[in-house]
Amino acid sequence: MPELEVWLIGTPNQLDAAITATGRHVLPADPDDHPKQVPLSGEDRGRSRLYLRIAITSDTTPPRRNTAARRHAATTDQGAIDLNAYRRSA
Repeated sequence: MPELEVWLIGTPNQLDAAITATGRHVLPADPDDHPKQVPLSGEDRGRSRLYLRIAITSDTTPPRRNTAARRHAATTDQGAIDLNAYRRSA
């Protein structure tokens, strides 16, 4: 299962909302190693950052593209391909 690694930066409330919205997280076995919000300082005071690993799942298989039919429709009598017609049929 592919994973996506992201840094989130925002207010604690924004980070909580983002965590809820992202779905399935990949968490280490040790709870002490679970992601924690790290407060920022300076001009970013009041905001935090959070490192997350998100599991990406796909319930569908992408459709196969039928390029042969598109290529045939875009071919002129001389065997050259009309690229504009080929792109329009995508």
